[in-house]
Amino acid sequence: MSFNEFILGKREQISWGAETTYGTGVTVTEIFGYDCVLTPSDAQNYQEVLNSGNNVRSLAAHAVGPLSLSFSLEFTPVNWKFLQFCGYGVTDAGGPAYTHTFALANAVASFTCERAMNKDDTDVVRTYDGCVVKSMAIRFSKASGSGTEGFIKVSMDCVAQGYTDGSSVTSLSVVSASPFQWRHAKLTVGGSEVVEVNSGELSIDNGINEDNSRYCNSTLNREIGEPIPEVNRVSGSLSVNTKDNTYISDWAGAITISGTNKLEFIRGSDDKIVFTFTGFKYATADMPTNVEGIDSTDIAWICTSVATVATDDIATY
Repeated sequence: MSFNEFILGKREQISWGAETTYGTGVTVTEIFGYDCVLTPSDAQNYQEVLNSGNNVRSLAAHAVGPLSLSFSLEFTPVNWKFLQFCGYGVTDAGGPAYTHTFALANAVASFTCERAMNKDDTDVVRTYDGCVVKSMAIRFSKASGSGTEGFIKVSMDCVAQGYTDGSSVTSLSVVSASPFQWRHAKLTVGGSEVVEVNSGELSIDNGINEDNSRYCNSTLNREIGEPIPEVNRVSGSLSVNTKDNTYISDWAGAITISGTNKLEFIRGSDDKIVFTFTGFKYATADMPTNVEGIDSTDIAWICTSVATVATDDIATY
């Protein structure tokens, strides 16, 4: 008896390779992380031909329009290499504890992304080239028991230039490093550690609108040109169990919080990343009544810039 084999997300391999020239695909070199999910949003954007002189109310034809290739990625990180595609250049130094210092760049680096859907018979592979990160978020939330809820999640909103479909999966080493979890987070505000954090988010937006890179050009044809980053914005959110009026007072004063303001993810003394914020302030700080429990303050924060340094045993990002 013959049975059909269906594609299982559990068996997918989603990986990246850094491009040296925008839109020129490369062989992928590394899997993003654990539990990676790629959600495509691809469109042919057919354009309507209304009238060909055929004296009917129906459409005459559809012509291919601007090719739109976008997708989101979500995964649990094991290192911070992906930040080099989020609008920041990286400088490696040191050893055996290596530091990787990220600095805001005026151009965004691109990567090739391979989504390999493994099967026992014929694999299904879609490879995107000219991939650029429009925005990125790192989210964490405390775990209350067993399951999958306690892992840090990275989400990236990406746009690609082109794609190819095939059946050849790039052979890569599986992810083996420990995943980053909620328990690795450490928040410092005004120079003091904040322990009572329920959840949080750090977001980076590169201000990219791919329509600004779509041109009347026969070489590009239906594809976009190199995406152009505009204003870089860094923001986030926090949920904190509340002991006093500190957060509400800082919001009410519309102040920039002095001292050191940073978010860290620490897996070990020489295995961490530190995001240090300049111009850190609260855009909102709401504390709704919790009749049956602890009141928590829901904070939306903003800053003007972020300095980022990762430390680990990887020599080159």
